[in-house]
Amino acid sequence: MIIDPSQSSSDEYEQLCAIIDDNGHFLTPELATFLKRKCQIELERSEVERAGRSLLHAQAISFHHQTTFQQFRRIQKRQESTQRPSIRRSHEDLFEPDTPDSPSDTPLDTLQRQIMTQQASILAENHVEKVIRSLPDAWRVVQINTQLFLQSRFKKESSEEAIRSTNLPLLITQIDCGQNELVKVAEVPSVKRSDRPTILSEFQEILHTHRQIYTKNQKFDRVAYNQTRDELDDRLLTLLDTIENRWLGFAKLTLLGRPKDPERVRLTDQAFKKCVTKLKLDHVQKSWLWNALDGASWLEEGHLVQVVELLTSDKTVAKALFKAVQEFGVNNPSAGVDRHPVVLILDKDIQLLPWEALPMMKNQQCSRVPSLFFLASLYASHHQNKASVAKVGVNNEKIFYVLNPNNDLQKTQDRLESPFRALSLGEGFVGEWPSFPKIQGALSEMDAFMYCGHGSRLKTITSQEIEKLNIRALPLLFGCNSGRLERLGRTFDPTGTASSYLIASAPCLLGFLWSVTDLDIDTWTVEFLEHWLEKRKGQKDFVKAVAEKRHCFKRLVNSAATVVYGLPSFFETR
Repeated sequence: MIIDPSQSSSDEYEQLCAIIDDNGHFLTPELATFLKRKCQIELERSEVERAGRSLLHAQAISFHHQTTFQQFRRIQKRQESTQRPSIRRSHEDLFEPDTPDSPSDTPLDTLQRQIMTQQASILAENHVEKVIRSLPDAWRVVQINTQLFLQSRFKKESSEEAIRSTNLPLLITQIDCGQNELVKVAEVPSVKRSDRPTILSEFQEILHTHRQIYTKNQKFDRVAYNQTRDELDDRLLTLLDTIENRWLGFAKLTLLGRPKDPERVRLTDQAFKKCVTKLKLDHVQKSWLWNALDGASWLEEGHLVQVVELLTSDKTVAKALFKAVQEFGVNNPSAGVDRHPVVLILDKDIQLLPWEALPMMKNQQCSRVPSLFFLASLYASHHQNKASVAKVGVNNEKIFYVLNPNNDLQKTQDRLESPFRALSLGEGFVGEWPSFPKIQGALSEMDAFMYCGHGSRLKTITSQEIEKLNIRALPLLFGCNSGRLERLGRTFDPTGTASSYLIASAPCLLGFLWSVTDLDIDTWTVEFLEHWLEKRKGQKDFVKAVAEKRHCFKRLVNSAATVVYGLPSFFETR
């Protein structure tokens, strides 16, 4: 598949469409490259919604391959089981339609079957619209891509290094889910670097310093240690402000969930109707205006100017619109508004950044998924399963926990063992590793699985074995790097422990993007569990509970590491 570089963009576009149509039955990584180039041409043509759909397709391909490979291994395992005495049917087929009483009718079967069948339809006309409409009306999905497909990054830097030469331009696709589906794209230019480090290189340096300061030696200086920690938090706070206000600019509006308060919606609608009578806007521009009013107090003057320029070129109308939006923000602050969930889809070059820790995202219910199509499959698999934890909630007595299994975190054990008993949690293993059958049973049968130890990899079960399970439990991985995804080459997206749990149909999971300090995470663990499971008024949503307690770490660098993957809501505790 070769594109002639000498042809016009119109001819190239037609050739791209033909290649994508001809090869849509087998979703190769190269196809993602063609889709991104198609997106670029569509943006040049101002075909914004079509460009957004091309990006959504491109993002889905890599994780689809991981799931396909695991599906193949599960089929092999089932075929092997039919060659020896088994209670399973000898003719059982993973793709066979299940009856209601079928033993294979599990969230995992539903999830992976849907992902596999999407291979034939993922590029079909109107497929994106069907997927978006299948999701709850309250959800908002935001996909953030760098524009690295316009340049080559592999000549000078390894896959884990930050881009040091320039800050990256972004393409942000916002999707309003449900019956009123809407896709819009914001092009975010790169931030001028001047004599400062790039955003990604500064972030990598912060993480490097964070790891280094906790390495004690004979010359350990407590005063210098505390000073460095404070400086590190200050640097991270400055970086987060730079990402939000200098890099994202007005496009940060895409990260806000829909407001829950009907009065807030009514006031915004009222202001919107007053503004829109003076303008001739298409449906995408109207959406930007509504977003601007809803998030007005988060916008600096320069951001608001950018929004107004999207809506009108009439200077008189622009001046009046600027004033109206600004006044609405003063009278109706955007901070502290209770909002519906947001789901983030992040490409490989910026997925390690702590987007959930941006100042404007405080208390925002938020999760991450590999792609829009995976989110729809995961939602459908749990929505159709009456016994899913996502529907019935979490019972304290059905929380399985593993505490200090390597027996090398005695202080952590001392801090957590008593609170776990006070919360009346279920079966737990303290100071030892449970057996493979025990972990297998806990993940498949319990409501939640908590791991409190080093890292996230379990000694008695591999990631490959996890992917073969039908996971019912909600994993809470209170370990360093438990939510980190790492790149395994130039082509595929990063993968990690979180990917394995998602492939195995876990409804969602809690993890940490990088190393966190034991005292801070232990204190937060107790506070979070009490907030989620015990000190509640009515039912408490799991992902919302994480959002509400994210800022309660003593150190910002630990708070920013907190991440949730999977469904952004649906959870209730009994």
